[in-house]
Amino acid sequence: PFNSASQNTAAARRPASPARSSTALYSGADFVRAVVDAIDTDRVAEFRRKLRQTEFILIDGLEELLSSAATQQELAHLLDACGDQHDDVENRMDPQPQAATTASRSYGFGTQWVITSRELPVEITSLDRRLASRLMNGLCVPIQAPGPAARRVLLVRMSEWLGTSLTEPAVDALADGVPGLLPTNSTVLDINQVLIRLAQAEPGPDKPIGIERFTADRKSTRLNS
Repeated sequence: PFNSASQNTAAARRPASPARSSTALYSGADFVRAVVDAIDTDRVAEFRRKLRQTEFILIDGLEELLSSAATQQELAHLLDACGDQHDDVENRMDPQPQAATTASRSYGFGTQWVITSRELPVEITSLDRRLASRLMNGLCVPIQAPGPAARRVLLVRMSEWLGTSLTEPAVDALADGVPGLLPTNSTVLDINQVLIRLAQAEPGPDKPIGIERFTADRKSTRLNS
């Protein structure tokens, strides 16, 4: 992922604004849908204003933006716009603006962007070059897939958020990894998608998810493919 860590400095110096939202969390596909919907409904200005007023924005899965050139261009525009706002705030608040941290000035005004990808942006050949350059100006750090202990916690909490539950054997199996369903290198987004599928399978989310649903899900996946 990439994380513009220096934004914490700018955020700490300015008073909190009650008009600012705290977080916006997107999968890459969700972000594409949000941008396309804003374009189709002629609400791009409103969409941009909403994100500029958000303090923390996560986009999980940069690769999912590759299907939409318009979304890539919009993300690059948003990062540039946040940088313009950050420069304006720094110039008004710092007596010596040149002394301010500038490592990630493109992602400022208290907005912190975290964007995950399976490769560095410059290594994604079909990614818009302007966007890749903007992202590489941030801090690029490797992250590991959650291990068994972390997966166990995520499985329990995420199933609760989805309004369902897992049996203990199901938690144990998924935490250790289930080939063909949830490999050991699965991301948090992968875990969420699998839980949604399992919850929707018979007999539905009102009943705890047991191991028997794993087989049903794999059969359904093969049929759909």
